[in-house]
Amino acid sequence: MLALMLKSSILALAGLLAIAPTAHGDLLGPPSPHPVPGNPAAVATGDFNADGDPDLVTANIGDGTMSLLLGGAGGGFGPQAAFENQGQPQAIAVTDVNADGYRDVITADSSAVLTRLPGAPGATFGLRESSFMTSGQQHGIAVEDFNGDGDPDVAITVEGAGVAVTVGGPGSSFGFPATFATGTQPYAVAAGDFNRDGDPDLAVANAGDDTVSILAGGAGASFTNVATLATGDTPLAIATADFDGDGDVDLATANVLSDDVSILLGGAGATFRQQTRFVAGDAPGALAAGELDGDGDPELVVAATDLVILRGEPDGSFTTAARLPLAGPPGDVVVDDFDGDGLSDVAVAYIGARLVETRLAVASAAVHADASQLEFGTQPQNTVGLARSLTIRSTGDRALRVRDISTIGDARTDFIVAGDTCSTTPVRSGASCTIAVRFAPSSQGTRQAGLAVATDAGALAISLDGVGGTLPAGVTGTPGPAGTTGSHGPAGPTGPAGPPGADRERLVAAFASDPRRARRGRRLAIRYVATTAARTTIELRRGRRVVKRARRTAAAGRHTIALRLPKARGRYTLMLTAVAGTQRATDRARIVIR
Repeated sequence: MLALMLKSSILALAGLLAIAPTAHGDLLGPPSPHPVPGNPAAVATGDFNADGDPDLVTANIGDGTMSLLLGGAGGGFGPQAAFENQGQPQAIAVTDVNADGYRDVITADSSAVLTRLPGAPGATFGLRESSFMTSGQQHGIAVEDFNGDGDPDVAITVEGAGVAVTVGGPGSSFGFPATFATGTQPYAVAAGDFNRDGDPDLAVANAGDDTVSILAGGAGASFTNVATLATGDTPLAIATADFDGDGDVDLATANVLSDDVSILLGGAGATFRQQTRFVAGDAPGALAAGELDGDGDPELVVAATDLVILRGEPDGSFTTAARLPLAGPPGDVVVDDFDGDGLSDVAVAYIGARLVETRLAVASAAVHADASQLEFGTQPQNTVGLARSLTIRSTGDRALRVRDISTIGDARTDFIVAGDTCSTTPVRSGASCTIAVRFAPSSQGTRQAGLAVATDAGALAISLDGVGGTLPAGVTGTPGPAGTTGSHGPAGPTGPAGPPGADRERLVAAFASDPRRARRGRRLAIRYVATTAARTTIELRRGRRVVKRARRTAAAGRHTIALRLPKARGRYTLMLTAVAGTQRATDRARIVIR
C-alpha cells in the first residue's frame, strides 16, 4: 500500500491520472466497482461467513473505519458494511487470533497503534482491541507464527525505527513489541521461510535506501539481519512466491520512482541472486503474486497508473501480458480465487475514488493437433514398430491440461502409447507437447483404431492406421539321421531327410510406455510387451551404474513392472532385457527424474 502523501505527490508530478493503454491480452475481465465511502487505503481477503467464498475487507483512511464486502457465487460481492476502527489505518491483515474459528482483522495506523477487530458469528465483529507499537508511522504488516507456539504474531514496518514484532498469546493478547533494525524508511514487509530452517523469516522493503533487508527468524521470535539486497528506486511494496519453480521463496518489489519491479530469486541459506528488473507501468506502488493463466508460473499484478499484468515464465522472468485502465490512484491490490475456477482474480482499492474494483480471471484454454491421422505402414505380425509422434498445441491464453491419453476401437491393443510430454505438466499458452505411439499388430491385415486425448479444452480423436504383415520365414530344419543297417545283407539305403523344423517364434520385447519425466522417490509403473514367454529384467542406470533393478517372468503379452525411483534428480536410462531360451531382446528409454 502506498502512503497517501507519497502517492499523491508522485501522481501530481508525473501526470498519472491519464488512462493507460488497454490490454494486449484477455487474462482479466471487465472491472466491477464496489463503493466504499470510507476511502480504502488497503485491502485483504478472508472467508468471514464460512460459505467458502472469499470476502473483502478494507482499511479506510478517510474515516478510520473497516469495510466488509461479502463474496458470493460467481465472484460477485455484496454492498459494504462499515465497522468502527482506530485512527487512519494504512495496512490490514486477516487471521484467527484467538482460535475461535472466526476470522479477525488487524490494522496498523499512522499513530503507531495496532488494532484488532475480533470476528463473530454472522460476519460481524466485536469491540475493537488496540495495542501500542513502537512510535512512528506504520506502513506494512505481516502475520505469521514467528515463535512456533501456534498463536499468530504480527510484524509491522515503523518508519524511522525498523520492523516491530509483537507476539500473540492466549486469547487475543499481544506482547510488548520488539524492534529490529532494517534499512532506511522501511515501508513493506513479507514473511517466508527463506533459509528452509522451519522458522519464518522477514523481508523488508526500504523506500529510503532502495534495498530489501532479509531478517532470519530464530527462537522466540528473534530476528537477525543477514542480508541487504539492492532494488529499484523507492520500493513501496513486496510480494513472495516461487517464481522459478526451484522450491525456494523468491521476492518481488514494486519500485515507484524507477517505474519497474525487481525480482530477487532465492537460493540456499536465505541467499538471493542479484535483482532483475522489469518495466511495470508508471509509478508502481502495489503488487501481488497469483496464478492467472494456470501454467504453474506465478504472475505479478502491479497497481501503477494502470493495472499491469506481468506473465511469469519458467525461469523466473516476466513479460507484459496486459495493461488495463484504472479508475484512479490505487492504494492496494490483492489476489484470490473469487469465483472458484482455480485462477487468481484481482481486487484494487482506490485512494480518493472511494471504491474497490474487482476483475475476474477469464483466461481460457484451447487445443490443436497438428495431424488428424497417424499412418504406420506395414509391420510384421507380433513385432513392435518405431514410434510415430503427434504434436499437440496450446492455442488459448490459459495453460492446457491434458487429462487422459488412450487408444480406442476394436484394434486398440495393437497401438501402444509409448510416452508423452503432455500429461505431466500444464502446457503453457503458445507451447506444444508430443505423444508417441507404436504399432504392434497382433494379426495380419488392416488394423485401425483411434487415439483419444482428453483435455480441459475438449477432446481430440486421432485415427491410427497400419497393416499387419507376415512373419519372417523360420530356419530350415536339419537332415534326419541315417537309416540302420539290416541284420543280414548289405547296408540299407540312407534314410530320407527329416521334415523341416517348426518355425520358432521370434522374441521381441519393448517398452510399452516411455516416461520422459518422473518425480523422485515415487513408484514408477513401467509397461512393456514381449512376443514370447520370457524372463524380463528392467534396470534404471545412471551412466554405467545400475541404480535400481526389477525382474519378472511372464507369458507373451503386455506386462507391468514397478520401480521405486531414487531421490536424486538427474538424467537416467531405463534398460529392458528379455531372455527366452537362447534368444535375447533389449530396449532402452531416457528418463529425467525431478
